[in-house]
Amino acid sequence: MGSWADRPRLCFGPHHDFRGHRAAFRSYRSMGSAYPFSLPHPLDVAESASSVRRAANWVLFAKLAKLRDGSPLAFALGENGIRIARILFAIWLVPIGLSHIVYVQATADLVPAWLPFRTGWAYLTGAGQIACGLGVLFSILPRIAAWAEAAMISLFTLLIWAPAIVAAPRTRLPWTAFFISWAIGSAAWAMAQNIVPLRSPRVAALKPQSSEAAD
Repeated sequence: MGSWADRPRLCFGPHHDFRGHRAAFRSYRSMGSAYPFSLPHPLDVAESASSVRRAANWVLFAKLAKLRDGSPLAFALGENGIRIARILFAIWLVPIGLSHIVYVQATADLVPAWLPFRTGWAYLTGAGQIACGLGVLFSILPRIAAWAEAAMISLFTLLIWAPAIVAAPRTRLPWTAFFISWAIGSAAWAMAQNIVPLRSPRVAALKPQSSEAAD
């Protein structure tokens, strides 16, 4: 297995350097103000996490919150609230997937060195996240798409950031990225558990009830 000093090379390849990742990330952030719209960088895990967590928090709010009658937030509860959260979740997945393709080299550098065709994996994961987002958004096997996204994020956490902690236990970036990636995965699992197809019997069954209540 080699010494502890050699483990970063075993996990991420002979040229992997977390200081290089930090420098590249600072350069990316400094360029952000020059563009009216920029995709999230693969290392900007906090930005990705906050977007997915918002959708998961909305789902929990929609299922658990109890508001007084006539509350202006009533639209955010129940199946309607879950549907809105689902749409936002799906929309946020698309730019995350695009970032894997636009910043393909940065993404490929994060792929473990023992996997072949690292650039191919970068494109594949980007396309996969875009497909999951579109599947959830347009109700094309939405629950399967949501489970696939949650599983993919969980694999990122286990295959990328867990070995990074072992390789460089005193470096802050792997620890930060691990816990944020874990939070993204947890939020994605929460979303997947509560995905309801737009044409599902559960949604259809609510329509007669709402019309009767209006009468």
